[in-house]
Amino acid sequence: MLNCSRENILCVDYAKFFAIFLMIVGHLLIVDSHSYSLIYLFHMPLFFLISGYLYKQKSEKENFLKIFWGLLIPYLFYQFLYLPLRLFDLVCLNGLNFVDTLWGCLNGILQAATVSNAPYIIVCGPCWFIMVMIQLRFIFNYVKINNKNLILMLIFSVLLSKFLIINNILLSCCLNCTIIAIPYFVIGLLLRNNNICLDKINPNKHFVFLYFIIAIFSLNKLLEYNGLIRVSRPLEHSLENPSLLLMYIAALVGILMIILFSSLFKKHVGFVDRISKNTLFIIFSQEVCIFFFKFLNIPQFLYKIQFIPLKFILILLFAFIVLFISYLFILFFEKHFPLILGKHMY
Repeated sequence: MLNCSRENILCVDYAKFFAIFLMIVGHLLIVDSHSYSLIYLFHMPLFFLISGYLYKQKSEKENFLKIFWGLLIPYLFYQFLYLPLRLFDLVCLNGLNFVDTLWGCLNGILQAATVSNAPYIIVCGPCWFIMVMIQLRFIFNYVKINNKNLILMLIFSVLLSKFLIINNILLSCCLNCTIIAIPYFVIGLLLRNNNICLDKINPNKHFVFLYFIIAIFSLNKLLEYNGLIRVSRPLEHSLENPSLLLMYIAALVGILMIILFSSLFKKHVGFVDRISKNTLFIIFSQEVCIFFFKFLNIPQFLYKIQFIPLKFILILLFAFIVLFISYLFILFFEKHFPLILGKHMY
């Protein structure tokens, strides 16, 4: 067995922190389609791989309680807390009918919609991740975790995802997202099941820098050739007949880049620890912050800046502001309302 604790793996904490940071940067860059797509090649797959790596089977009762209190309740909290902002945007700013919009939003919450097609309207978009985690925890708690079963699940899920994409089949409750996320979750489980401790990775700094350059170059080429297949919207892709295999390869190239970079950090930092251990809440809080940034046209402002170094610095600054605001809320909720963070003494 591994001698590194699931709850205290420094490399994983930093990897989650950087993935969260990249998520925010990607949302700020949404008007810059290439940079946005580059980040989305691997940052959500990294979350699923880490989730698989940290996953531990529980009894049926414990698993139900974990899903209910740790995932479902936060999912509903975040969706309904964000609902007034979504209604304000759609009804007040865009002139849509209130009753129809409210009904569409409620349908969107119940279905964990990742696409706004009647009768569904996306509310808090990133919350699809929580619904996928609910489904993954439910599925894998009934799987005998060994290499053979995991590899079979990986192959089956890839083939099923390809079938759904080719035939443009959209399943309810973002099941498409769950199926396409299973291989990343399985790879995390395989790493853990085969006693590969990420905290034991100790690469040379020069090697990490060289790999970073190669990875960015490779991801750019893969993006140009294969386009982007987002885990959240696998039926929407930028090129016709993209290769699912190349998508997974691109994701793994980017994941390894972040893990190698994270392995260079050897000290615990309270700020990083709290951010990495409250991923679910930050999925919600960053969406609220980005909403107000978009209301103030900040992403468009950043996109129009021609001086690249200044643009880069401002994007990092705004992303850090979002993280810091989230951090302050985390401190408050830890003390007064831990349930909002998905923490409950069950």
